[in-house]
Amino acid sequence: MDTDLSTSLDEAAEKMSQSYIEDLENRLRKTKALISELDESQRNFAEQIQKENEQFMPFKLDDHKRIAKAFSKVPRYHKKVVDLSKRMRTVSQKILKMKQKARELLECEKR
Repeated sequence: MDTDLSTSLDEAAEKMSQSYIEDLENRLRKTKALISELDESQRNFAEQIQKENEQFMPFKLDDHKRIAKAFSKVPRYHKKVVDLSKRMRTVSQKILKMKQKARELLECEKR
């Protein structure tokens, strides 16, 4: 009986962990895609600067707006990554607490 409860608790904790990890992985993929978009925009910006230096021509207004828009997204993406990191730490702490409580319950049952 104790083994079954322990196994059930371990399986439940494992399922919860897997579900949360899948959710985080999805969010991480989305964040990586946004970061890739930003990276691509920065490369385009660098190319535009190089072309401007070579030709001594000013940026077109549309190029400037696109670059400004990409750079305006950086603080938001950074905040999302920081928040995600905090949530991951919180969940890890909660999982550890749950495991400890499960162990304590098993010990109480044995007594």
